[in-house]
Amino acid sequence: MVIKKIENNGVSNEVFKQIKDNIISGEWKPGDKIPAENELKDMFGISRNSVRTALQKLIALGILCSKQGEGTFVSELSPGMFMNALIPMLMLDNDGILEILEFRKIIEIESVKLATQRATVAEIEQLEKLAEIMNTMVGDNYHAQKFAESDSYFHEMLVKCAKNSVLMKVYMITKELLLSNQLNIQKLMGPSLAFKYHPMILDAIKRGDQFTASELMREHIEDTIENVKNT
Repeated sequence: MVIKKIENNGVSNEVFKQIKDNIISGEWKPGDKIPAENELKDMFGISRNSVRTALQKLIALGILCSKQGEGTFVSELSPGMFMNALIPMLMLDNDGILEILEFRKIIEIESVKLATQRATVAEIEQLEKLAEIMNTMVGDNYHAQKFAESDSYFHEMLVKCAKNSVLMKVYMITKELLLSNQLNIQKLMGPSLAFKYHPMILDAIKRGDQFTASELMREHIEDTIENVKNT
């Protein structure tokens, strides 16, 4: 458990962040009871009121739940929680990852069809640069967080290339969750599927081949789903 004494302003916000980070890291898992207010007050080196303010915010967001006479617990997390853009990204179990992949399958297959018709030269060049960045992250240069960020942005760019404001807004609402999902996937299975499919999808977009691009995206996400199920 990582808890640091707080000496700066914005005390309750910092408490909120540190508790959230302990949940993200998996230090505190769904169902775990967290330390009591008095314990947290001493651990952070701050007033009880500041701790209480942070806990109330986390409870209001559904991240923590309070059980009378028992204490405060980490909530059971579900992907539906994250449709609220105020809720920070948190760790999901395999079932949660699969639900996010199903969402991506619905959004991204249709988005890539539009991208083959609407992507600009500049956008294609940006996709190529992202693919090149990911290609440099092989062997000892592989870093799950950095690769997940590039991978997530590659998929975000494909939706952006579709030039549909509704698709883009829905995608951006879930952006932090999608990045968290990509990181979970990297930790589970590494970058091999991205290396396999991204160049082929990009080539189909450059050729304006709508059918091939959408089928490759379908295969990419379905292969990922199968890999997650088998881990």
